[in-house]
Amino acid sequence: MKRTGLTLVELLITTAILALLAALLFPVFSHARSEAFQVTCANNLKQVGLATALYAQDNDGTLFPGLRHAEDTGIITAWCDCQVNQPSPHADKSCGPLSTYVKDVDIWTCPAAPDTAVTYGLNIAFVRAEIADGHPVWLSQISDPSETILAADRVPIPPDQLGQGPYIFLPTDRQPVVAGRHSGLASVLWVDGHLRAERPVTSPQSSQINEGDILRSTRTGSLKEENYYYQLLKASQ
Repeated sequence: MKRTGLTLVELLITTAILALLAALLFPVFSHARSEAFQVTCANNLKQVGLATALYAQDNDGTLFPGLRHAEDTGIITAWCDCQVNQPSPHADKSCGPLSTYVKDVDIWTCPAAPDTAVTYGLNIAFVRAEIADGHPVWLSQISDPSETILAADRVPIPPDQLGQGPYIFLPTDRQPVVAGRHSGLASVLWVDGHLRAERPVTSPQSSQINEGDILRSTRTGSLKEENYYYQLLKASQ
């Protein structure tokens, strides 16, 4: 009598082979997916850099307002979105100072952290300079654009926590929120428009091993050294 189908032993061997192949291929696919997210994230920030340059060109060399402020309509505007309360509080990524220079609102969301209100943070030094001067920062105020952070991957802000500022803080602030969500690396946009992946330096204040600050080397305890990449004026130091 001719036998059809598989015996139990053959079925078990086939299942074991498939499980082994899956175990071998899953890390490969996961790594490829992670790399694709990193490329998309870097492209997002590249578009933010281009929008920033276009805004400055149209506004006599000033950068976009970085400070949260209320429009005449009552809507709270941040550098990357607006806080809208209807039908429920949420971040509207189609508005904000760069909205007219951005074609796709998806650039404000890192694909590795999709279900969040904000995934990128603006260098808080721009906000502090804006508060001190009473107006947004002029490009001429930045002594070394290629060595000054504009924005970077941030620890995600959940949709129900819009009160958190969409910023990254100076290392000496001890609020380490730069997120190395791409295999431990963070996408960092510099004022001159170039992108560079950086590994955040963790600190005791970091809640996760991939969260920290962008430093030139290690923590030194020196305000000048630790905040170097964040400070707008470096020539006098």
